[in-house]
Amino acid sequence: MRDNQLGRYIVTGICVTLFYVLVYPVLRRAGLGAVPANLTAYCSAVALQYVMHARYTFAVSTRNRSQARRFGITIALGLALSTLITAGIAPRIGMSPFWAATCAAVLIPVLNWILFRFWVFRTEAPHGS
Repeated sequence: MRDNQLGRYIVTGICVTLFYVLVYPVLRRAGLGAVPANLTAYCSAVALQYVMHARYTFAVSTRNRSQARRFGITIALGLALSTLITAGIAPRIGMSPFWAATCAAVLIPVLNWILFRFWVFRTEAPHGS
């Protein structure tokens, strides 16, 4: 099932990205600050992302603790980057919440693809092969 992992990654990424980009500005308009809105939108998308990437993109189980831990580390790195963009850089340069979220939603998938493909969801060859 590795034949079109990148294509499946993109489909999953589009779903997760659209979710995040739509939720973040709604939360901001509802009165949440940049950090709580980003945290809420980002964390809400994480469950969808893990299940879709594990099952659909990489065709692996969601019940691997080591994999889940690696996924969590990758997500934490993405959260730090998106928070830097939405709460640090964007307000200082006058960028709207929508465009701040969009910037984060473009940069983070590149980092995630590399880490997901080669670290988080890697499949190991059986011993002796």
